[in-house]
Amino acid sequence: MGVELTSVVGDVDESLICPLCNMVLLDPVMAHCQHVFCQDCVSRKRLTSAVCPVCSTPFIERFVPAPRELQSALQALEMRCNLGCGGTCTIGGLAEHMEECPLLFLDCPYKSRGCKDILQRRDMAAHLEDCNFRYVDCEACGHRTLFCDLFTHQKAKKCMEQKLKREVVDSVRRSRGQVRCHRKELTEDIHYRDQQQRRWLKSRLSWSRPGRGIERSMSQPAVMTLSDWNSGQVFLTAVPQTAPSGARPDTHLARSDSDLTTMTSPDDRPQTDMVITNSAPVIKCRRCNRRYREAKNHSTACCWHQGPVVELFGGTCQTCGRLDTQEGCLLGYHIA
Repeated sequence: MGVELTSVVGDVDESLICPLCNMVLLDPVMAHCQHVFCQDCVSRKRLTSAVCPVCSTPFIERFVPAPRELQSALQALEMRCNLGCGGTCTIGGLAEHMEECPLLFLDCPYKSRGCKDILQRRDMAAHLEDCNFRYVDCEACGHRTLFCDLFTHQKAKKCMEQKLKREVVDSVRRSRGQVRCHRKELTEDIHYRDQQQRRWLKSRLSWSRPGRGIERSMSQPAVMTLSDWNSGQVFLTAVPQTAPSGARPDTHLARSDSDLTTMTSPDDRPQTDMVITNSAPVIKCRRCNRRYREAKNHSTACCWHQGPVVELFGGTCQTCGRLDTQEGCLLGYHIA
C-alpha cells in the first residue's frame, strides 16, 4: 500500500506510481520484467496470481530492489502528514516526522504497570500527571506507592489520621501563642495608658490653704465610681476644682469624700484608738496605720495611697502605680 497522491505536494511522475494500488511507490521492488511495484502490493498479488499485471509475464520467486535513481526520486518527493497535523516532509523523512507528530497515537508509558490507555502524543503529558498508575509519595508518611494503591495504604496504616491530629495540635499551639502575645501587648498598652492618666490626674490635684484642712467643693466627688470609669469619662479620680486665690499649692493632697467631710481642721477630728501616756495621748491613724501624737500632727504628717489598690504586680495604687507597701503618693493630716 503506497502513499496517496493527494498527500504529495505537486505533480508526481508516472514512473513513481504503483500499477497495483495507483499510489506513490512505498518500499519499491522490481520484477524480472523491469516493472516496479510496492513490496506489500506485489506480495498480496502473488497470493492470487503469478503473472505481472502489466505485461502478464510470469513472476519468478525473487524480486530485486528498485534502481537507486528511482529510490532517490521517491525520497525527494514532498508530502503532507497523513494524520492531519499540517506539517510537511519528504517521503524519506516521514519516519522522523512520525517521531514528533502530535497526532500520532501512542500507548501509555505506564502500560507495563497496568494502564491500557492509548492517546495522541499531544495529550500524553497531561495524562502522565493524572495517570492512576504513576508513582506518588504518601503525604502523611512519605511511603512511595502507585496512585491507585494510595488510598488503600493510608487506610491500612492510618497515617493520614495521625498527620491531621498533628496539624490540629500545631494549629492550637500557634493560636495560643498568638493569644499570649496579643494579651501581653494589650497589658503593656493598658499599663502605659494608666500611667499617662495618673500623671494627668496628679497634675490636677487640689490645693490646700495654710493652717486649715482641705477645702473641696462637695458638689464634685473626689473618687469616680466604676460606672464613671466604664462610661469612659476619666480613669479613677475626678478633676478637682481649682483652689481659691491665696492658697498654698500641695500636689500630694487628695482624699475621698468621707475624709473631706470630716477633715476641716485638726480640732474637728474624732479622738479614737487613743493610747494614754504620761505626757500626751498616742493615736493610731486610720489611713497609714501609724501612731502619732496630736501635738505633732500637721498637714504633711500622714502619707498614704489614694485607692483603690488593685491586685496587679502584688497590689498597686491606681493613682501612682506603686506597690501599697511603698511610700504613699498623698500627704495630709493623720485621721484617728
